[in-house]
Amino acid sequence: MIDFMVLALPRSGTTWVANWLTTETSLCLHDPLYRYHYEDLDKIETKKLLGVSCTGLYNFADWVNSHPAKKVILHRDLNEINKSLSDIGLSTLTTKDEDKLNSIDGVHIKW
Repeated sequence: MIDFMVLALPRSGTTWVANWLTTETSLCLHDPLYRYHYEDLDKIETKKLLGVSCTGLYNFADWVNSHPAKKVILHRDLNEINKSLSDIGLSTLTTKDEDKLNSIDGVHIKW
């Protein structure tokens, strides 16, 4: 079962977070939705504390908010996110994405 979640919009440092939180006692998967359906995340087997650092789970706020894992939500300025996305040829986000992220219950941190 997932013990902790770090949630953010893309280009907000979640790759670094996953690297920092993967240790000899914990495994933090980065953007696991590329490989798993969110309802299957708790089925991942590990002997370590299991966490996710994800830029997609904010789209499933009801599921995230009902999950017992501890949650940290990272916020980066939307203009900075969109510049970074645009620079690498990806679609930009809207304030609707920010609103979804804001609807997640947990510790919200601006950077």
